[in-house]
Amino acid sequence: MLKGELFNQEMVQAYLEKRKLHTCRPLPKDAEVHECTDGIMVTRPKKYPGEYCRFAPLEPKFHPGDYMYVRETWTCMRDIKTGHRDYFYAANKKDYDTVSTTYLCDGDGFETDKPFPWKPSIHMPKAIARLFFQVTKVEVMRLEDVTEQFAQEDGFQNDPHCTAKAKFIGFWMDTYGEDVRWMWVYWTEQCSREEAQSDGRA
Repeated sequence: MLKGELFNQEMVQAYLEKRKLHTCRPLPKDAEVHECTDGIMVTRPKKYPGEYCRFAPLEPKFHPGDYMYVRETWTCMRDIKTGHRDYFYAANKKDYDTVSTTYLCDGDGFETDKPFPWKPSIHMPKAIARLFFQVTKVEVMRLEDVTEQFAQEDGFQNDPHCTAKAKFIGFWMDTYGEDVRWMWVYWTEQCSREEAQSDGRA
């Protein structure tokens, strides 16, 4: 199955630079994680609990073998000389410098200047996506178990003032809150659009 996932500009850049090997998403706050002898099981309370079972298995959004495409901040511009429409992506810093003033905002009819009229990632159609991945492995992980290497593999970089791990944890808490401690980890490998759509379920 091919499904889209939202990414900010920094994480898109990490994918483009081949620094990002996986992406993490939170489990719901009402999820319960059970460490069983044959692995980890995730459940959540049933909406209509039965007499003998109050919980139902909680499935991740992606499973191994599924395909993911990146939904990122973008815009469409029209060249008034040729009428040709081009797509630009906020994660490409060079787009700020390479677009001439002969471009118009798509469908508007006025000359544009920086900053571009960016469209949010949630409105990005699959047809203009440029990054596709196959999910190779899915894990359940606690925020407390994040290591420096794991954070770097997720696209965060250290600097003289802050470690990649600290940046990951700070981003996680700012985005999802301090109470969200469990996450799905989706390991990915980049593929082509054609491969991602080849199974007929896209």
